[in-house]
Amino acid sequence: MLIDKTKFASDHGVKASTISGWMQRHWTKGQHYYVIGRTTMIDTEEFDVWIRNSQQESDLVEMVLKS
Repeated sequence: MLIDKTKFASDHGVKASTISGWMQRHWTKGQHYYVIGRTTMIDTEEFDVWIRNSQQESDLVEMVLKS
């Protein structure tokens, strides 16, 4: 599902600037987000996949550091 960046930010409790940072550093235009005119739309399904993968990587790093 596609959702406007501003609504996505308010629904998830993060700043729009945080989302912009994710877009610049981690997301792929045309996969995680789309720009239609002057509106940025976030693909919520792709976000879910990205956040799950990020969490798994974080858990793996933590596990390696503890050993």
